[in-house]
Amino acid sequence: MAHASTFLQTLEERDLYRFESAPELVFLDARESVLEWTDLNASVTDFVVATHVVDLGIDHIATYDRHYDSVDVATLPYVTPPEPNR
Repeated sequence: MAHASTFLQTLEERDLYRFESAPELVFLDARESVLEWTDLNASVTDFVVATHVVDLGIDHIATYDRHYDSVDVATLPYVTPPEPNR
């Protein structure tokens, strides 16, 4: 638990990170996206974050999650996807 507390304290003390509360409309829009985009194999959380990022006008987020490639947001660090097997 001490490591988790230190981690959260570090995040709160830095200007690089920003925490935002998601309004109910974000969850409703994300729900519609989950039902519409069934082929992405993304979680409900992925859709909520993606919807909220777009709603806030954020153009980049820190994540290794590939599900955000289908949303108009840059992921940092950017890792080039592996070549498909031929």
